[in-house]
Amino acid sequence: FGVGLAMDAFSVSLANGLNEPKMPAGRMCTIAGVFAFFQIIMPLIGWFCVRTVAETFTAFQRAVPWIALVLLLYIGGKMLLEGIRGAKDGGGEPAAVSAGGLLLQGLATSIDALSVGFTIADYPAPAACVEALIIGVVTFGICMIGLRLDPRRRDPDRHRHRDLPERHPLLTAQRHSLSYGARALPPFLSACSVVISDSRSRKDGGSMEFTHFDGQGNARMVDVSGKEITKRCAVAEGSIRLSEEAFRAVEQKTVKKGDVLTVAQVAGILGCKRTADLIPMCHLLNLTNATLTFEMLPESFEIRACCTVKTEGKTGVEMEALTGVSVALLTIYDMCKAIDKRMVMNEIHLVEKHGGKSGDFFFEEAGE
Repeated sequence: FGVGLAMDAFSVSLANGLNEPKMPAGRMCTIAGVFAFFQIIMPLIGWFCVRTVAETFTAFQRAVPWIALVLLLYIGGKMLLEGIRGAKDGGGEPAAVSAGGLLLQGLATSIDALSVGFTIADYPAPAACVEALIIGVVTFGICMIGLRLDPRRRDPDRHRHRDLPERHPLLTAQRHSLSYGARALPPFLSACSVVISDSRSRKDGGSMEFTHFDGQGNARMVDVSGKEITKRCAVAEGSIRLSEEAFRAVEQKTVKKGDVLTVAQVAGILGCKRTADLIPMCHLLNLTNATLTFEMLPESFEIRACCTVKTEGKTGVEMEALTGVSVALLTIYDMCKAIDKRMVMNEIHLVEKHGGKSGDFFFEEAGE
């Protein structure tokens, strides 16, 4: 993901290159170095925050793309205003970016790299530093390309003609206005790409990459040996809709196979304990508690199941809670299928979870 993170810095470097067509090589290295420095330090800050104040950082991460949007819009807007003023004044050459402006550009183009902290959170400190250094080196190279892309560097005749008198003042103003507009465009495009890419990642589940695949695309069990043991809890629920006859039979305990909900409760708890036998990449966990409750909904002839699972370990119990609910509902179906074969299971989902580096999750808040 080094190239993807560097594209914001590339677009702003391109604008800076257009701004200073005769930029010395030393200044190019300085600008590219500032961008690379920020791209190195931001993932490390994210890595440190995830490993120390995970819950606080998770809440802040939602604001990261919007902060980047505001900063990049500010940079692009400033360039655009300078272009308008330059056009009104007769079209002088734009001023070079100041030291303060360069630092602001470096911060704006790298702040979304904070999210890389989630991806490398499981890495030891040396590996995290190497990862950040790779991102920085890639950023430096891409920024140097952006700074050198000005076509005027390859067309010396164009520089000779720049001192010739203009044919009309209006043409001069139009030319410089369009020139500044082109310079302001890359930061605007970067600002849009930051928010669009972040929203796509959230629609796809909110994480930056799939952890159950290795570098070659092979399935794997995630290595959690480096994680700390913490308290974990997950709550899942789902429902099953029955015919009125089947619902009344369950309610009145007249089903021939026996007490439906008692059997389903035991089955659901057993399902929690056997999740690792059913889901290939799940870890075998020592559960400290598993409860399963039912709610009868006579207005819709539904039975809602709720499963809560707890443990103290290195990975969460979301799958155990979801498996418990699913097995409980399947057991209800099995117990009642002689009466009703049209039963439908609905809305099996994670309600909430607590603990772990990603912090707390609440289904209702995530859907807002």
